[in-house]
Amino acid sequence: MKRLNLALLVVENNDYQAEQTISAKQAAHECEADLQVIQTEHDAVVQSQQVLKLLYSPAETRPNGIFFEPVGTPLAQPAKIAASSGVGWVVLNREVDYLGELRRLYSTTPVFCVTTNHEEVGRIQGEQIAHLLPMEAQFCTSMDPPTTKPLSGALPPCRRRNPLTSMCAC
Repeated sequence: MKRLNLALLVVENNDYQAEQTISAKQAAHECEADLQVIQTEHDAVVQSQQVLKLLYSPAETRPNGIFFEPVGTPLAQPAKIAASSGVGWVVLNREVDYLGELRRLYSTTPVFCVTTNHEEVGRIQGEQIAHLLPMEAQFCTSMDPPTTKPLSGALPPCRRRNPLTSMCAC
């Protein structure tokens, strides 16, 4: 059986992303897959060029799957090229709206995203804040744009522990 050939496009500008790369290498080794790690330098144009270079490479060297975290654009057009070519497409840490259509059109190609459970992260953060605050405390937090949900679950745990806690979002 031919070994899987996978590509991971990364931006290693923080500890989380460096650990993500280490974990991906370990998982590939355990699955006896080849993993090519490509730096994207936190540049959407570079990332797009690298993806297209992978997709248009000769069939014998083209990856079976591409994993990436979008730097800017979610790369909808390259995703369509990948899916139509049978190359798996995995979007990391972002939800994108084009995956359902690609799954419908190219049902035999794996196309999906892996993202954080933002409500659970918010709940855990809320519990941590609640343990740090004295009774009847007030705190102010900045909120992400309305399309993201990181703090959506933070206030209920604070109020369960400290019923008089109030939170203002700015």
